[in-house]
Amino acid sequence: MAFDCLSHCGLRDGSAAMGQFCIDKQLGHALSGEVDKGLFFRGAASLPFGAEIRPVQDLMAYLLGNGAATPA
Repeated sequence: MAFDCLSHCGLRDGSAAMGQFCIDKQLGHALSGEVDKGLFFRGAASLPFGAEIRPVQDLMAYLLGNGAATPA
């Protein structure tokens, strides 16, 4: 981890009672496209890009009308 995001961290400090999960690591995996390790979010509505995982930049362009929902 590049920084201490929490003053008390179950993973870093080895406290099982606090949990063994690091949001920083999970988001880093997501950024790298590691679908099996990363943390991804989506709503209940249909996806504009089908089953593809696309960057937030693509979604924002689509939502703002500056991009099409076409495969990458």
